[in-house]
Amino acid sequence: MTKTFPVVFLVLLTSACSGGSDPDRLTSDREGNVVSGVAGANWADNELNVVCNTPVETLTNVTVRRDASGTGTYSGVCVPAL
Repeated sequence: MTKTFPVVFLVLLTSACSGGSDPDRLTSDREGNVVSGVAGANWADNELNVVCNTPVETLTNVTVRRDASGTGTYSGVCVPAL
């Protein structure tokens, strides 16, 4: 019991520090025209266009995978707006 307590404590501390999912969170990482990131539950898929240089660019080929909390990882391509 005394040997497992530090391990259990470390796991609980790590999970507490990682925090919950923020529904307003929006992160993006862009390399060239390809953009990817994480969108919180309050972001609709059609609102992710803001990660491009709008109104100069628009987000196309968007793929969003959402978890049970509604947080989604996304990827897409920024292309010149018409």
